[in-house]
Amino acid sequence: MTVVKSVTSTGSYAVGGTITYDILVTNSGNVTLDNVTVSDLDATIGVCSPAQGSSLAPLATMTCPATYVVTQANLDAGSFTNTATADSDQTTPVSDSETVTFTQAPAMTVVKSVTSTGPYAVGDTISYSIVATNTGNVTLTNLVVSDPLLTPSSNTCASVAPGATCTLSGAYVVTQADLDAGSFTNTATADSDQTTPV
Repeated sequence: MTVVKSVTSTGSYAVGGTITYDILVTNSGNVTLDNVTVSDLDATIGVCSPAQGSSLAPLATMTCPATYVVTQANLDAGSFTNTATADSDQTTPVSDSETVTFTQAPAMTVVKSVTSTGPYAVGDTISYSIVATNTGNVTLTNLVVSDPLLTPSSNTCASVAPGATCTLSGAYVVTQADLDAGSFTNTATADSDQTTPV
């Protein structure tokens, strides 16, 4: 017996998207195979033709559709491999695996805003909120939001899913030099294992 698993859908795939497969089992021997079955631990097997448990004469085939719903873990891994297995009363199990790769697009935005209200005098505190948002399609790890002039100067989020945020709330104390200059500008930066600094 031989089994061939093939992908019948077309990517690219997002979380919640469905990968569809065809699983083709062929009796490649010279005796009838009884109680032919197809299984796949990860995918959902549809209605096979002929039905599961049927007999297959030499050179006859059984075709089973299968589906799998893409998860965030699959996108984070970059690929998904699963295996279909066929069996019968006369043979040992035979398997075939298929790998689907995903397009990973890590991305991030940073928005810094002042949350306090002026005017400010020497010794007053300017409060900031710095929000880094995962705008890509993969989970960002070790996302660090930092601003060396603020207290606290950084915040680390171990894992930020797509659409989620990591926030640093910090403060700066106004100095005489700031008033003399007429303004104060500082810069926040966010970085992660998957992105370049923003």
